[in-house]
Amino acid sequence: MPSSRGSDTSGSRSTRSGEGANTRSLHRVAFSGGSLAHWALFLPDEDGSAEGTLVHVGVETGSSGVKRNHRVRVKKIRVTRSSARSVHVISGASITRTILEQVAKDIFNRKGYNVATNNCQHFCFDVIAELNRLYPDLVPQSAVDDMRRNGTTITNVTNFLRG
Repeated sequence: MPSSRGSDTSGSRSTRSGEGANTRSLHRVAFSGGSLAHWALFLPDEDGSAEGTLVHVGVETGSSGVKRNHRVRVKKIRVTRSSARSVHVISGASITRTILEQVAKDIFNRKGYNVATNNCQHFCFDVIAELNRLYPDLVPQSAVDDMRRNGTTITNVTNFLRG
């Protein structure tokens, strides 16, 4: 799937009353793996659509099978029952693609990747927490609480230990 550079130019802070057509409900997608599932954030092209933008920490696998080159990946996708194990609307979170991409890249640049302490699940949680800090009218505390409630045991323990 090709990388997406968007036509969404709304990068300024806004409030719920000024959301307009560019903000959409944010979702957490879990792919196969149970408590070790790969997580990503999904922003539909329009609310209720299965087509949209997937933002996640992706990896390249070398010829030896070793995973390397972790980075934020932004892809246009169509989420289907066969491609995702679960899709969960994050309570109260409504954001633009521009803001989501920028905050995701900032979080990754600050925290990097570590399979035990900063993996794809932590990345999703950290992006939601940062969106709440920067844009509380768009991503309220209830979204952070929702991510905690729906997190895996491993992610919740690590987040607790990180403070």
